[in-house]
Parts: sequence; C-alpha cells; structure tokens
Amino acid sequence: MLNYKSFFAITLATLFSIASSAPAKPGADVSGTLELCTGAEVGVDCFDLPLSGSDSSSNSCLAFTTTGALSHFYQSITGVVVPTGFFCMFFQSSTCTSCTQNSGAFIPAGSWDMSAVPGVSGLVDFTKLTVSLSCVLDTN
Repeated sequence: MLNYKSFFAITLATLFSIASSAPAKPGADVSGTLELCTGAEVGVDCFDLPLSGSDSSSNSCLAFTTTGALSHFYQSITGVVVPTGFFCMFFQSSTCTSCTQNSGAFIPAGSWDMSAVPGVSGLVDFTKLTVSLSCVLDTN
C-alpha cells in the first residue's frame, strides 16, 4: 500500500518529467542558421548565415551590394530556411525598410520558396528581389 510520502514523490517525479519534456521557448541566448538559396528550389545553391540574438536585442540590417563578399545574393535569393526561434524580414531597399506595400517579406521559421512568402497584404512573390534583410527573435 502506498503511503502519503511515496504518493507525493511519485507525483512530483511525474510532473517534473512532463515539464522537462515540453518544448522550450527561445531563451536569453538563441542561435541558429539562416539558409539563403539562389538555386531553382529551396536547398539548392545555399549559403549558411549564422544568427544569434537575445530577448532584448536583434540582428542588425544586412545589406547586399552589387560588389563585395555577399554580392552574389543581391536580388538573387529564391528560397530561404529560417531557423526555429527567429523571424526574418527581407526588403527591396538597402536600409531594411519597407516603403511600399509589397516591398517587404516577413518570414517566420520554416522552409520558404520566395515565390510565395508573407508580405504586408498577404502572400507576395519576392523571388530575386532581396536587397537587405534583418532577423529577430520570434517571441511568440
């Protein structure tokens, strides 16, 4: 027969195992890898861009220019893989700002073909339009 102490110990152990197996929300220090692809489909001709962040900070604007180390990505991105815990914004401007309704794409974690990504007014075709991007922690 179970006594009170044994029952209490079993209950605590069960609750602890349930709580520790629950998925964790992004904590103070989160890292991941943003995959930028220029091939015919997501996963083809990709470059891994490391991301890191905290609850109180975000990654700064990364602008692709027509010259330099990242010029290959200037208006060439056809697909992305945004890591869990991040939310990335893609822009047609070099300053990570969206001036018109369809000049930005706002992409949550997952694998995305840039021909149909979330924009201000629904899905937009952002294939080969990216000039800059910024990723932040997804706090939802």
